[in-house]
Amino acid sequence: MKNILLELTDSEAILVNHAAKLAGVDIAKFIISAANQQAVKNLTSHGRIVLDNEAFQRLTTVLENPEQATDELKQLMMLN
Repeated sequence: MKNILLELTDSEAILVNHAAKLAGVDIAKFIISAANQQAVKNLTSHGRIVLDNEAFQRLTTVLENPEQATDELKQLMMLN
């Protein structure tokens, strides 16, 4: 377990305290829950690509019908 010290303004403390009471949890659990939700949201948004239908179709076409590898590309791939 880790301890984290947070400094809140009076208005932030009142807001968080009120929201935690409405959620039926203590302030620490409320803040941890909110931080976890935001962390998951941020992490998943960086690992995901969102395409509209047109872009998805273009990507699918390219993946399903790749161009033939050139001699230069074949030589490059052999370097690894």
